[in-house]
Amino acid sequence: MPSTTVSVNLPEELIAGEKYIANIIITVGDDNISAGAKIRVEFPCYWSWGDIQTYDSRKENYVEVRMSNPNVGFITHTEWSHSILIEITEGILKANDKIEIICGKRISDVSGIKVSRWATITADSQIWSTINVTIDRKGDGQYSEVKGLPVIMNVKAAAPEKIIISCPSICECDKEYEAKISIVDKHHNLLTDYNGYISLNSSNEMAEIPDKCKLTSGIGRFKLKISPAGIYTITGVLANADREDKKITGTSNPIVCDSNVSDYKLFWGDIHGHSNVSDGVCSVDDYYVYARDVAGLDFTALTDHDARWGRRLGKDLSEAEWKFLKAKAREYNEPGKFVTFQAYEWTSNTHGHRNVYYLEDDPPIFRCSDSDSDTAEKLWEKLKGKKVMTIPHHPSGLRFCIANGCAPVDWTVRNDQMQRLAEIFSVHGNSEYFGNPQSFILMYHAGHFIQDALKIGHRFGIISSSDCHNGHPGLSGLYDHHSYDPAEATVSANCHRGCLVGVYATELTREAIWDALWNKRCYATTGKRIILDFRVDGHFIGEEYKSDENKPKIVVKAIGTAPIKYIEIIKNNNVIMKHNGKDIKEELVWYDDSSQKGDTYYYARVTQIDGEYAWSSPIWVNQS
Repeated sequence: MPSTTVSVNLPEELIAGEKYIANIIITVGDDNISAGAKIRVEFPCYWSWGDIQTYDSRKENYVEVRMSNPNVGFITHTEWSHSILIEITEGILKANDKIEIICGKRISDVSGIKVSRWATITADSQIWSTINVTIDRKGDGQYSEVKGLPVIMNVKAAAPEKIIISCPSICECDKEYEAKISIVDKHHNLLTDYNGYISLNSSNEMAEIPDKCKLTSGIGRFKLKISPAGIYTITGVLANADREDKKITGTSNPIVCDSNVSDYKLFWGDIHGHSNVSDGVCSVDDYYVYARDVAGLDFTALTDHDARWGRRLGKDLSEAEWKFLKAKAREYNEPGKFVTFQAYEWTSNTHGHRNVYYLEDDPPIFRCSDSDSDTAEKLWEKLKGKKVMTIPHHPSGLRFCIANGCAPVDWTVRNDQMQRLAEIFSVHGNSEYFGNPQSFILMYHAGHFIQDALKIGHRFGIISSSDCHNGHPGLSGLYDHHSYDPAEATVSANCHRGCLVGVYATELTREAIWDALWNKRCYATTGKRIILDFRVDGHFIGEEYKSDENKPKIVVKAIGTAPIKYIEIIKNNNVIMKHNGKDIKEELVWYDDSSQKGDTYYYARVTQIDGEYAWSSPIWVNQS
């Protein structure tokens, strides 16, 4: 007996971020569909797919439903933002009757179905890029899939737009290093079908680099040796075959070459992101490959959600999935080349979100949905005795997640041994202080920002990481994974492509990066590799010391990716010095003559003219 079938008219390959017309035809088989039945058509959800609507044919993502049988009555309405429900109110759909669902009917220039901005690199990344049809034949809530579904859509990167070049931030003169290079579209999707050469140039002709670098599947590597001492950048150029007047270019992060390099090297990471094991768009493999080869990170961590609300299938992270995630972290960890950590997100909407990071390689998982680890105190008790850190993020809460938003972090509940760091910036915005201009979708819960915690005595270091869900750790776009209206949020002009943590470590190994994070030798940026050195009386970022000096000497050295607008020194949450800059390299030496007895903390904030920021971890002084 022929059963009901579905066909979808769409190109085999869709270009990321473009709009398309799609026709879905449901052809009824011998299994009639009667009054009272419901048909659910699910489109890709989240991650910048357009929100489906049925009320305005002049706007994008409009969906219209037609019946070939005029004797069948029906009503339609949208569910959530990514599906429509067709309810049969009268008549019977019989064999060969058709339901036509016209998606993105072209009425105006803005109409059409909007495709996700995130390309599906491999088949494992296509979970979110599907169209599915299910039928509730009896109207009792029991839906069954139609044969041959779901339809998987292959989203390809758009045209090449930018070259990404990642170099060591600090190099010793005349020593050979490796740089990473990739080519991406305007959404930072990797151009996996690009196989060709990129021309290379240095800001100083004394640098030893090849004239060009071969890219295979959009990525490549090249050697560089720099001398004499100074600040360098490397630029890549690709001629645009379609437009000779527009070359595709990209410039590396600043490289400081010095003949007297300290034991500490500067490494870059993004240690907060999600794969499609929970609610991210990419596979686990694609996440690590992007972090390592496209964003050119030195280290990363994948922090998939532990509990059902943040998971695609609405179930807790299983032991089998946790075992799989741990195996992948081990697989991609290469000491000296690329470092990974075992981690997950403890996703409590009641007690705030914290990422759990382990130094060991085969750790257990303690979920926020388990009764013996459903509060921060219980979690810390379970983690006792392990080499572990719990890092809170968006501590002031979020405007979405649950009906009343995600609860903020209660700073009075503390464990200074495990909670050694806090995330000041992510794709959700700036958590530095209440009322800051970059909170974006953060909840305004006064008393729950980073400065509030420092004020009551917390002594944690500062990091930034993306919380990316788009498969782009290190280059994650702000708001791009939320169905948020940029016209209303007015944040599109402030998009930060990244959120990075810089650490000063002796070498690129899991143990050395851990030591740097544990001892707070780290700082945060909004995605640019701003080089920041902050010291008080010679003591380095993250240190604590005692002093009988009444005028602490504060030194800030910054090298930006754009001219530096301000360097600010913050003491006990107050800006006590603001240096106006104008160059890429700025240095501030200042004595605090307002010091007094007791505990004091200082940190530095750097602002570039392009709106990018960096924050140091604090330095704590006990003045006798």
